[in-house]
Amino acid sequence: VLETTSNISMSNNDSGTENTLFGENAGANLDAGSNYNVFIGHGVSDATMDDATYNVGVGYNALGALTQGDHNVALGASALASNLVGTNNVAIGNYSSENTSGSYNCTVGRDAGQHITTGASNTYIGTQAGKGDSGTPGTGNLNTAVGKDAGNDIRGAGHENTCLGALAGDSITTGSENTVLGYGADTSSVTAINQTLVGYDCQGIGANYAVIGDGNIERLYAADD
Repeated sequence: VLETTSNISMSNNDSGTENTLFGENAGANLDAGSNYNVFIGHGVSDATMDDATYNVGVGYNALGALTQGDHNVALGASALASNLVGTNNVAIGNYSSENTSGSYNCTVGRDAGQHITTGASNTYIGTQAGKGDSGTPGTGNLNTAVGKDAGNDIRGAGHENTCLGALAGDSITTGSENTVLGYGADTSSVTAINQTLVGYDCQGIGANYAVIGDGNIERLYAADD
């Protein structure tokens, strides 16, 4: 049963060229210059579009705010729902990425990368990885976080952080240039700069310091010595 608001277009009866639409209000305000898009689901890309091309949105409200962005892929309920003009973003998972105008971001997992608003070239993989504080815009670039809650509070202009492992670097907010590897490993402060931490629960001691292991590590060997 099709409702009056349902859209079905297989490249032949919408305003643009070679678009595929399926779902209530999917691509509802697509203009003549918006071409080669695929929108499947209720409310997918139902904002007023202006020459948006090569986008894929699948899931309730995915790409819901899209106006001029190109080459975006959003899979999941409300994935990339706030993206207006950002380009070349990939978001997979329910509520993945709250990006508005950032580009070249990749987020995979529920709530992953929600802090991103205008930042670019960030990669967040894992549930709530890079989720951040919803009240604080994220403008940082070149952050990579992999693991549940990894780097989940990076916000503002925090940039060039690498956090690998569940809870790795989960206290960093505006800190930059940190490398945090290991479950629960974290920097010494939320604004940490250039700290390198390797190992389970490894904790930083200050800017420009490297630490290996937690308090239980008794020896450190180099090669075979």
